[in-house]
Amino acid sequence: PVALFAWISPIGVSTAKAESFTTTGANDYFFTLEQSQLFTVRTYAWQYGIDSMLWLYDENNNLIAANDDWYGLDSNISMNLNAGKYRLRTGVY
Repeated sequence: PVALFAWISPIGVSTAKAESFTTTGANDYFFTLEQSQLFTVRTYAWQYGIDSMLWLYDENNNLIAANDDWYGLDSNISMNLNAGKYRLRTGVY
């Protein structure tokens, strides 16, 4: 299992929403942002000997970010996103 931590917060404001969840393979997580925000997601997989991967898509299914091996085998995406619908895909090797 891979522990994922996602922070979605308005720009210039402390964390508005933080969630932690576990994924064991390819999964899609859909979310909507009502306003532009800093979006950060990080995996904690390396400690379990698992190689994680993250992909972030917009509502038109365009890949806007992907990350593998940000720190060891852990992955990380942190970027400002505009209001809209998004899909985060997780994966493990």
